[in-house]
Amino acid sequence: MSALTDFEIQLLRTIQQPLPICPRPFAKVGELLETTEQAVLETITKLKNDGFIRRFRPQLNYRALGRIAALVCAHVPDEKFDAVASAVSALDGVSHNYCRNHHYNLWFTLQAGSLIAIDVTLDGLKDEFDVEFHSLPATRLFKLDVRFDPAGPEAIAKQPFASPAAEMRMSDVPPVPVELTDTEKQVLGAIQSELPVTEMPFDVIPELPEAIDVIEVLQSVSDKGVLRKIAAVLNYTRLGYTANAMFCAEVPSDRISTVGADLAGCAMVSHCYERKTFDGWPFNFYAMCHAGSLEQIAEMTESACITHNITHTQLLTTERELKKHPVRIVF
Repeated sequence: MSALTDFEIQLLRTIQQPLPICPRPFAKVGELLETTEQAVLETITKLKNDGFIRRFRPQLNYRALGRIAALVCAHVPDEKFDAVASAVSALDGVSHNYCRNHHYNLWFTLQAGSLIAIDVTLDGLKDEFDVEFHSLPATRLFKLDVRFDPAGPEAIAKQPFASPAAEMRMSDVPPVPVELTDTEKQVLGAIQSELPVTEMPFDVIPELPEAIDVIEVLQSVSDKGVLRKIAAVLNYTRLGYTANAMFCAEVPSDRISTVGADLAGCAMVSHCYERKTFDGWPFNFYAMCHAGSLEQIAEMTESACITHNITHTQLLTTERELKKHPVRIVF
């Protein structure tokens, strides 16, 4: 990893937080960091070009729109793997797709308007490739907090349970969808792309009439919980987080809230859910972990197992990242 300056580290921490919704948001960031708007703009552009920032865009809460997502796994024979993985990655509703080291070697997230629609898509894939797909929709969300300390994984390894407050914690899914005006739908449809790194980024959003007060609408959809935030998503491997694994555990229902709260407080964990199970797969608890080594992840998860008397687990490491891109929601 290329060495980052103290200012670059501070800036990367700050722009993972919600960007102020105002005419000149990067000037506000500059005030917070006691520097100029121009320094912020130039440094963000440099960090994007250097590969430290994967995306800088609005992040929508699809659940607030009444949409559903499911984690899906499948055992795909080697001779079919590339074809099946390519077909899955080509689906508009797929945001993440991975090859993992397990009998169930293909894992992806599929978003749609309903669980029935997800099942229809999976049935189509099954008919096409003669592969069984297993849907694992979430029943409870303990943590969704995709933020990384730009100081690197060693910083969090020293304090594994010093995570900042998670953006979403201990909530049942799905929530009740919110009502949107036609103008809000129009703005939400237009902002799902990379935010321009300019002095007045909300003035240069394409496809929107000048009469629309974009800032007012963004604040409205933020207040309604549809716009989670406008923020940077960092390239964690560029920061040294080269190991990632999905921790799956069978946790009794009367203890899963306690386990979820504990793992949600771990700085290595970005996602933490309770999910449905299927025959032969009893694991109902999932935590996505990131660190500098698999040994760090194993040590943390083993400690959690001892603390909570968890005896039946799987730790699925990522062998290949096949797709990672936000789903574009059409209004």
